[in-house]
Amino acid sequence: MHTGYRSEIFINHDAYATWVIVFDSADPEFFIAHVDMSLVDTPDAFDELAADLPDGVNVFQALGELLRHQPQVTIVKLAGMARGGGAEFVTAADMAFAAIGSPATSALCPQA
Repeated sequence: MHTGYRSEIFINHDAYATWVIVFDSADPEFFIAHVDMSLVDTPDAFDELAADLPDGVNVFQALGELLRHQPQVTIVKLAGMARGGGAEFVTAADMAFAAIGSPATSALCPQA
């Protein structure tokens, strides 16, 4: 998942015909959970991604910075929960819109 987001952002970085990038979740319960637990089985999964990072920046922080510096407008359609790294991803986007009645809006506005 992390590699997919990163490659999609890189592909669109210099695509000047693309003005907006919208991120949505296929799972209505979660936008992005904190971490992909399959990393337990493949602890070296991020080695390639981490190879070109500045000192003191982890892979999740680098993805957020990459998103923040996108020339296109970035929008998150938030229907489910976003925790940990997922919440960081949402805040790195230019805009985020939560679905009415979703866990995201219920936590912020209980009457929604």
